[in-house]
Amino acid sequence: MNKRTRARWLSIILSVVMLANLFVGSVSAMPSLSETAEAPSDKAIAYLADQQQTDGGLSGFGGDSDVATSALGLVALGLAGVDPEYMSTDSTDISLLDFVVNNAITYTHEITGTSAANLFPGRAGLVLTGMASVYPTFDEMYTAEGFADAYSVISQLSSQLRQAYDSETGAYATDALEGWTSGAASISNQAWSILGLTSLTGSVPVTATNWLIDQQDVDGSFNYADPDTTALVGVALLMSGNVGADDAAIQAIVDYFQDTQLESGGWRPSWDTDALNADTTGWVLQFLLMAGHDPASPMWNGPYEALASLQGESGIIGGTYANVYSTVEALFGLYERPLTQITAQNLPTSIRPILAEMNTTGDDAGSWNGYSGTADVGSTCDAVMAIASTYVDPSTIGTVDHSPMDYLASQADTVATTGGASLVGKLAVTVKAAGLDTTSFGGQNLPEVLLNDWYSSTARAFLDEYGAVGDSWVQSYAILGMATITDTSTIPGAAIQTLENMQQDDGSWLDGWGYSPIDSTGLVLQALVAADGTPSVIADGVAYLKSVQESDGGWGNANSTSFAVLGLIAAGEDLHSSDWLVDGKGPIQALYSFAKGDGAFVWMWESEWSAPVDNLYALEQSVLALRGWVMPFTGASIPLMTAEQMNSSLKSALPDPDRLVIDGVDVPRSASGLDINVPFGSDLDEDATVSAELLPYGSTEWLSVGSLTRDTGVYSLHLSSLDAATASSVRVTVADPDTVQDKTDVGSSLVYTVTLEEYYLTIPWVTNYVTD
Repeated sequence: MNKRTRARWLSIILSVVMLANLFVGSVSAMPSLSETAEAPSDKAIAYLADQQQTDGGLSGFGGDSDVATSALGLVALGLAGVDPEYMSTDSTDISLLDFVVNNAITYTHEITGTSAANLFPGRAGLVLTGMASVYPTFDEMYTAEGFADAYSVISQLSSQLRQAYDSETGAYATDALEGWTSGAASISNQAWSILGLTSLTGSVPVTATNWLIDQQDVDGSFNYADPDTTALVGVALLMSGNVGADDAAIQAIVDYFQDTQLESGGWRPSWDTDALNADTTGWVLQFLLMAGHDPASPMWNGPYEALASLQGESGIIGGTYANVYSTVEALFGLYERPLTQITAQNLPTSIRPILAEMNTTGDDAGSWNGYSGTADVGSTCDAVMAIASTYVDPSTIGTVDHSPMDYLASQADTVATTGGASLVGKLAVTVKAAGLDTTSFGGQNLPEVLLNDWYSSTARAFLDEYGAVGDSWVQSYAILGMATITDTSTIPGAAIQTLENMQQDDGSWLDGWGYSPIDSTGLVLQALVAADGTPSVIADGVAYLKSVQESDGGWGNANSTSFAVLGLIAAGEDLHSSDWLVDGKGPIQALYSFAKGDGAFVWMWESEWSAPVDNLYALEQSVLALRGWVMPFTGASIPLMTAEQMNSSLKSALPDPDRLVIDGVDVPRSASGLDINVPFGSDLDEDATVSAELLPYGSTEWLSVGSLTRDTGVYSLHLSSLDAATASSVRVTVADPDTVQDKTDVGSSLVYTVTLEEYYLTIPWVTNYVTD
């Protein structure tokens, strides 16, 4: 397929459905832009694919490819959920990522050398941000076939950038100088350095973000009221985790953009005479998303529509000087996703909600609850495996006397005697993940327990807790548990055969209730690979997963996608190859689509069973899959850091996208009645409530008029003209369990009172009604 044909198909087919659910605002209130058959963002990606040059790069302003535009293009692809390998040249098969990797060192250093002293910090940060956006984890970059060069670039640039840090001043700076480019301390160099380092799994000192905050002007802007630089700084500060969304510096930036928004709905720098600027507006929208605002809310006066109006027929986005560069940066806003959802730093922060659910008192300290609401071994195993995959030693977290491994060890006897093969096997896999010996844990040799107590040579299968032949999950976890020791020859061949015989005609496996074919197949593939199962059976399982892969590259929900990803990785599949890309979107990108900006994951965004609340099990499974931690974790030993080390490196909490962000209340008054409007953003889990009361003239008793109705970016309620005539004041109570935030206050609920008397007494028929 030639490039032009690929671009045409991209513009027709590239339906980035995950983006319709992942902006930091009301999921049910997504603007119609990305719901159209040919959304502006889709057309723009098609345009970029058509503009890719033979060396793999993008030229921002015409002429040769340049690394800056290409690195920013990687960020746009990451926001789009498009695998970077999809944008490759036809003749040489060089991808956009290849171009950035091939030219990164030259671009980021003086011509005189490639040492840390020759580094341009801002350029290094830009390149790191681009690469972290398309390959969200260091692990994935390192293990993906053919990406050793990319890993090398990341290692060199991140190391040298840290060397450029001056602990006394807090600045990232060098003496490098070439033409107009300087490594000296500057707002741009500092912002990009912070963004690049924190887009990876690293962090930056508080003194580094303080240096940046110290450069803020009195109006909230940076670099003499330059909106592009101001938005970049806001994004970098929030990405650092050192600065929260309610921090004074961030609120000042929000106020600055509210004050400077144009009548067109967008923003522009001082030199631009167009109605709005695509680059600037894209960056401002990205900042607002990361700050927890919903730019689709009425409080922001239609910036999405304004930005989309700048798109030409070819897909290019921009004003008078529209080009590839303006199109790339416009996508930072049009995709309605915060960078925190697509970069590597999302995974370290994901450990926070896992740890928050740990029991910390009594004998159950160190455990996690199951569906029954009580301490549960299986749930604790899931949490421990996820924590270990983030390189944290589970033995060092919890309370002084009870770590998760202490709790599991205390339950080992009970599990061994009553848990069934599935739970014994799962416990063994968890112990292995924690770096401990499965043959001596809690007084039990878990592999021997599986073989001696929970395997039936007569039934040729492992047994469940009731002594019956277990389903595919029982067989799989038992086999994985036995595979935690070096000698896998002890795994009964008959049990492997029994598991293979459970395969359905379509290549899938089912659970004990006859459901979950995707999850079950992903689990079984891990077990069969660990036990050297029949290649053709494994191949049929892989083929099944391919046959039910959906248009976003995933499998419908976070858990199914996670199990599928792990099963396919176990089977040796390269999930970045063209075999697993659907219109440029692959399984890893699909899995990230279930993430929220603060590191939490949802099971599904739109479900008939529940609202898109944080889901611990979805988070635990997703972290494992994104780390590529295939059970039974028998690969090279990875040193785990202690809880103390984790706490010193873990970022501060990112803005909670489940909190409600508002900007006061709006009460339009007229003779026809009274409208109460509360524009809002965030509240991804949809649990906020807004209610109103009226105070009649001459009364001291407030009368409830009910709850406001949630709609696109606004809670609203219309009251009759009689209510308008008889009320002197309106009181609105806004509440959210995740907190409510406006410009000046934060709390579980905020109350706003609007006085109506003076206005209504100026309306003739109201005056007559009141005085009569």
